Amino acid sequence: MLTEANFVRNIGRVIGVDEPYFGKCLYLWFSGGYDRIKITLPEFINKFKPFMKEDKQYMLRLCFEILDIDKDNLLNILELLHLNKNLKPHTMLSREIIIIMDEYLAKNLMNSNKNINRININFDGYHKLVTSSCLQSEIRRKFWQLPDVYEPNEPHSICEKMNRDQLAVYYNEG
Repeated sequence: MLTEANFVRNIGRVIGVDEPYFGKCLYLWFSGGYDRIKITLPEFINKFKPFMKEDKQYMLRLCFEILDIDKDNLLNILELLHLNKNLKPHTMLSREIIIIMDEYLAKNLMNSNKNINRININFDGYHKLVTSSCLQSEIRRKFWQLPDVYEPNEPHSICEKMNRDQLAVYYNEG
């Protein structure tokens, strides 16, 4: 049986970088957002099975679910801030969160009538911003040992700290 402590303590052994909060996000995804749930090995394997296939749309949906901490099918500002605060900065994963946060902030600013447009990011909004999540490659490579090709300058893990120039290659910043 796998517990939250197992996910948090051992994530570094799996992905090559110690990132306890990513382990917690995975645990919450497996547990449906509940604490103190024990995950069996068959449950673990079955939950990750879709990442073995080539259905990129479905894998992207699962990546969205992993980031949706409160399991309401929306990414709101509290979740995004929580992810941003707790994940290591300057990684491919944290940069993906920042892209989503930037969109959230741009759409939730006051308009000319001084009204605030409140939106949350649903899966369709996420899909427009993130057409291919770094999470899906990480899971395919690290959990299933699938030979997804690494891009030039791509780090060994999505939780590995990158310099600004490396991040710019992936997220069109200069």
